[in-house]
Amino acid sequence: MGLTGIYGAVLVGGLYALLVAPLIKYVLRFFPAVVTGTIITMIGVSLMRVGVAWAGGGAGVADFGATGYIGMAALVLGVILLVIKFGRGFVGNMAVLLGIAVGYLVAISLGWTDFSGLSAQPWVRVVLPLQFGLPTFSLVPCLTMCLVMTIVFIEATGMFLAMGAMTGCTVGAEQIKRGLRADAVGTLVGGLFNTFPYVSYSQNIGLVGVTGVYSRWVCVTGGVIMLFLGLVPKLAYIVASVPQAVLGGAAFVMFGMVSATGIKILSNVDYTTQRHNVLVIAISIGFGLIPIISPTFFHIMPQVLRPIFTDPIMMTSITAVALNAYFNRTSGASASQDAMHAAQQAETL
Repeated sequence: MGLTGIYGAVLVGGLYALLVAPLIKYVLRFFPAVVTGTIITMIGVSLMRVGVAWAGGGAGVADFGATGYIGMAALVLGVILLVIKFGRGFVGNMAVLLGIAVGYLVAISLGWTDFSGLSAQPWVRVVLPLQFGLPTFSLVPCLTMCLVMTIVFIEATGMFLAMGAMTGCTVGAEQIKRGLRADAVGTLVGGLFNTFPYVSYSQNIGLVGVTGVYSRWVCVTGGVIMLFLGLVPKLAYIVASVPQAVLGGAAFVMFGMVSATGIKILSNVDYTTQRHNVLVIAISIGFGLIPIISPTFFHIMPQVLRPIFTDPIMMTSITAVALNAYFNRTSGASASQDAMHAAQQAETL
């Protein structure tokens, strides 16, 4: 298939996502607080695997879990916690970045970074669309990417509702549709510019919770800065040189905040009149943990279904939606209203 085939599948996935995004209003009722809270909790748990791998030095390294890696992650985590506790205003909001900066400087002093190739990188490089040739289209890869985008949309819906609960904003069908449409456009842009889909990332929920910055204009400004930095290969080389152990210390904070948001939503779920909600949560999280605890558990499944059965978030989502429909059926109340009710009864993280 090659790169051109991959990019063709990405473009088809983006077009499919654009067509599907308006249909969100018909499925939002399947995502009450018990479902979204469970999904968001599992998103954080799933991401923590990445954080642990980073803290150990990176997946696949020969000396994974070495004392130096763990000590570096602990140093970054300690700096972040100190800044959060004692920092005020702008400094407090910069806790994660300051922690990473301190860890990076220590890593440089220890000789963990390699800048030997920095001088070979140009100062400016413009990324051209379709640089590797015109995309090609094959049926199976295109259908697989459509399935992947469906999975992405389910996860993104939970993330949007979590962000609404965290910030105290109403997130309805229209807002979710616009968010999913942005993911679809990002996927198309990725395919055109020789890369993979640009979609919503759960890590950002944790970052919003840690910093307490809810302004969309800050996000826009950050996007403009990233576009500028993307034109400077030397800066990209420096960013890529940050040891994964440094990122691991920050990951524990950010990814943990995602799970904390889900737990906050679940704390306001009705367990009295809808006593089966406990089972919805318990079984859904149990199914979501299967790919984490035993990655080969579903090895007998066809290859085309592997993206579902090997994804803990997808497993949790399908199970939670199905069990909630079985025990509680569905209601006309939107999931965003449930999330808002949970947010109003709990302090913002």
